[in-house]
Amino acid sequence: MKRVLCLVAAVLIMAGVFAGCGDSGSNGSGVLQTDEYGVYEDGKCIAMAEELDTPFFFENEMQYDYKGRELSTKRGIKIGSTVRELVDAYKECIFWHPANDGGDFISASEYIDSLAEYKEAEADALVFFTYDVNGKLYSHQDFRALADENGGRDAMYESGDYIVKHYKIDFLIEDNIIESIMIGYNPDSLVPWKK
Repeated sequence: MKRVLCLVAAVLIMAGVFAGCGDSGSNGSGVLQTDEYGVYEDGKCIAMAEELDTPFFFENEMQYDYKGRELSTKRGIKIGSTVRELVDAYKECIFWHPANDGGDFISASEYIDSLAEYKEAEADALVFFTYDVNGKLYSHQDFRALADENGGRDAMYESGDYIVKHYKIDFLIEDNIIESIMIGYNPDSLVPWKK
């Protein structure tokens, strides 16, 4: 009996270790998993986007009484991290870079290659998006293609067949240093804007 209890305890501990705050990584597709949209401290998740009053700004310590705590993303990026640290942490991911004529979706390596082109800019931003459509994760580009295939966002909403959760993380950069990190979450992003 003692051996069975030890085995059960070991299984539960391992399940907790592997579960963490949710899914992990970008699954090789450049799409961030939903647990990437959380607040971490010392590698441990302390709040997920769904639990936060979003938008959540890392630099606003008073928002959740996090004064004096060193908050980071799941990948360890925090206020004061360098652009190089950000790009190395998210190297397999695709993000939106608003610098070019309304913005481009580019990889981290493309961003580093283009830094010389943008280095005159005083500030910059990098944004990651993930859409959870009925439990399947999509990048922004793939979600747009899905919406187009289904007659657009309004048609998807009107059909009632889709639940779309939208996750977003913005990194604002000044002088190659992360100055602001914002997490956003919308549990039903298909609901049309009121006109």
